Amino acid sequence: MGHRRPPHLDAVGREVAEHEETAFVAAISGTANLCVSLVCRDGDDLYGYVTAKLGAIEGIGHVEISPVLRRVKQAGTIMDGIRLPNPAAE
Repeated sequence: MGHRRPPHLDAVGREVAEHEETAFVAAISGTANLCVSLVCRDGDDLYGYVTAKLGAIEGIGHVEISPVLRRVKQAGTIMDGIRLPNPAAE
């Protein structure tokens, strides 16, 4: 995801982090302000997420998508269902 207006960055990041499709969210530097990792069933699910959920969030000006069709190196990652665990909760 890219080009978040800085005044909305924290609110957008927190809202996206609450979505059930979201596995990871981080504020980053560069042309994008947020990096988000999603888990979607298929292309239709991804399209619905981007158009309905992301499209409804105030402060998102641009989205870039890089689909990953399969994981190659996932061994050893601690998961909480489909999400990475919240380190603050531990």
